[in-house]
Amino acid sequence: MRNNKQVFFPLKIFHLYLLSTLFLYLFGPVGFEKNNVIPLVISIIFYQMFFSFGYIFQMKFIGQYKRVRTKNGEITPEYRKEYAFVIFTLFYVLMNLFVYTSVDLFSIFDIWKRILASLASPLETYQNSLYSTITSPFILLLVVISPIYYFGIIWLLVRFGRLRSLNKIAVCLVLFLDCSRWILQGKNKGIFDVLFLLVSVFMVVNAQNNIKINGSKSAYKGVIYTLVSIIIISVCLAYFNNAIISRKEFFSNYYSFKDNIIVTMFPDFMTPLLVNITDYLTQGYHSFSYIFEVDWVPMYGLGSGRVLIDNFSILVGRDLFLDTYQYRLADFGIDPFVNWHSAYAWIANDVHWIGVIFVMFIFGMLYADSWVSSIYDNKISSHVMFYFLSLTIIYIPANTQVLMQTSTFFSFSIFIIARLFKNVRINIK
Repeated sequence: MRNNKQVFFPLKIFHLYLLSTLFLYLFGPVGFEKNNVIPLVISIIFYQMFFSFGYIFQMKFIGQYKRVRTKNGEITPEYRKEYAFVIFTLFYVLMNLFVYTSVDLFSIFDIWKRILASLASPLETYQNSLYSTITSPFILLLVVISPIYYFGIIWLLVRFGRLRSLNKIAVCLVLFLDCSRWILQGKNKGIFDVLFLLVSVFMVVNAQNNIKINGSKSAYKGVIYTLVSIIIISVCLAYFNNAIISRKEFFSNYYSFKDNIIVTMFPDFMTPLLVNITDYLTQGYHSFSYIFEVDWVPMYGLGSGRVLIDNFSILVGRDLFLDTYQYRLADFGIDPFVNWHSAYAWIANDVHWIGVIFVMFIFGMLYADSWVSSIYDNKISSHVMFYFLSLTIIYIPANTQVLMQTSTFFSFSIFIIARLFKNVRINIK
């Protein structure tokens, strides 16, 4: 029973999170025009149900949840790999920082001043990044080596308690520099990517401890992981709120929402954060509600994210984005380049909104497989897959985030191919 509780924990989090976002859309403080509410709610419930069916199918009928953990012994130190991954991840985040911001090797020690300036005027920083053009011969290199970065940073985080003190400091520096790149662009995405990276690792490590450790020691570690997660989440939400407040003139008078039933459940000082979160997490559902009024143009597997759409548009010499739901929903006043549309709408480009239920079934199977393999086999490649799939779930109300960025798309593709074709091994564990 104890093990069953651990293997089904992510499924509970999945439902709690997505049902909460749906509840915010229906009853939250941001008054989107409610359109096609009944088909919208029914569709989302069916998507979540089929995700659960896929998850349970992978666990129960294939029998993965009955596996005995065989690799729960102490992790032996591997100092060569430890130093190699520290050096590589540090190199990777520094290269990203130099390519995507104005920081260079000579100004790296002034990064604190730049960060404080960005935090003081996030709107100006954000606008400057939007209108800047990035051209660097290193962009392709960063994409190609990105799978090694994700593997390396998760390898280090999983073993963080066993790293040498200097390497622990180096890992913290890597995470700080990774966040700095996004702060210096006035963007939220990368901050939350790092947050979800940490939380996904905490979830796996905590589940492993609960399986192999009984009693107060396990409970104590669980409390520590929870407290650390709460602190990190609070810092990220504070940054998010500061950045969004500076951008959104529409919500300048946040307290006009004070009569909303959900807002009344929280202290007044949390109203701006609650309104901003609701807007971000539910506008995709608003866009998706119009999808039932638009004819489907099949995109044959190319419509689920901008990476595929943009690159294949170049190959075929035609803008494939014109066939997407996102483009054609502009007739309803929904900006295809500004508003979220939800991951469901992006997947529907390929399989129709009805076919999304089958994709969610497969998604549930993959999520269960990555979770079980992470906590029982402790495969770092499965840790990486679990992170990418968790990131996909978090962004479901917005878009297919992992398929929107070249580096995450490429890395995810590499790891999912390695997982699906099990004869392709990643030998470092």
